[in-house]
Amino acid sequence: MNNHVEEQLSAYLDDELPLAESIDVKRHLDACVSCRTVLQELSSMQRNILAAYRSVLLPEDLEEHIRLAVFDENKSAYPSRRYAGLFSLPIISAILLCALLVLARAIFPPFFSLLFALLHAICIVVSAVPLLSDGLAVLSIAVALLSVWSLLRLSGHAGVSGRVEQS
Repeated sequence: MNNHVEEQLSAYLDDELPLAESIDVKRHLDACVSCRTVLQELSSMQRNILAAYRSVLLPEDLEEHIRLAVFDENKSAYPSRRYAGLFSLPIISAILLCALLVLARAIFPPFFSLLFALLHAICIVVSAVPLLSDGLAVLSIAVALLSVWSLLRLSGHAGVSGRVEQS
C-alpha cells in the first residue's frame, strides 16, 4: 500500500473511526512501518498528556471560586439599584413626549409621523445603552453651568479671577 493513513491515525487511536475505516487502517498498520511508528509516537504523546493532566493538583474549593467569580461578573454587568431611577427618568420623559406627539398628530399628520418615528428610534437607542443617558445628563449639567458662568461674566459680575474689569 502506497497511501499512508497518517491523517486518520489520531481518530484510530481514539476509536472514532467507523468500523470499515478502522479495519482498513489496521491492515495498513500491519504492513507499514512508517505509519506504525507515527501511531506509536501519537500514543506516547497521548499517555504523556494524560499523565501531566492527572499530575495537576486542583484546590478543593476551585468550583466555589469559579462560581463566585461568575456571580461577581454577572452582578457588575447590571447597574445597581440606587441608579435605577436615573435610567428610567429619560425613558419616562421620552414616553410622555411621544404620547403628546401622538395627541398632536391630528394637527400636522406628516410632520408628526416623521417626528414620532425619530423619537421612537431615540427611545430605543437610549434604553439600549444605559450609560448614554448618564452621559447626556452630565453633558446637560455641564452646558448649564457653562451657560451660567458665561452669563455672569457678560453681566459684569465677578468671574473666575474675582474682579471685574471696567472699560
